[in-house]
Amino acid sequence: MRLIDVIIVSRFNTNYFYFCLQRVFMLLEMKRSAVIQLNFQSEKHLKAVLKALKPETRRLHSSRSRMKVVKEDGKLTVHFAAKDTTALRAAINAYLRWIGLAQNALETVDGLSRKENELSSPESRQCQHS
Repeated sequence: MRLIDVIIVSRFNTNYFYFCLQRVFMLLEMKRSAVIQLNFQSEKHLKAVLKALKPETRRLHSSRSRMKVVKEDGKLTVHFAAKDTTALRAAINAYLRWIGLAQNALETVDGLSRKENELSSPESRQCQHS
């Protein structure tokens, strides 16, 4: 046994150690992968979508796929790994749907804000009184 093995086992509970080891082996079994990068119209939208996706990346969806969502170079990057093509396709479809929903919600809120600003502007009040 190497010194590093002793340190890891003595520092952590052995059940936790075996749990981590199982996750490493599971990730090694992933045979399909994909990376998708998305641009957003603003940094605000990028941060909002990233925040909306965080809970989904934290919980385990399937033993057949894993995802990682990160902000890289002003873009949203989603890394996918899966045991097979079907699981990869399902994971990609789910994340793209969630991203689309978040983007649609942000655009709706922005549209409502613009309308509200237009209605409260001095020019619109003058048009209403004429």
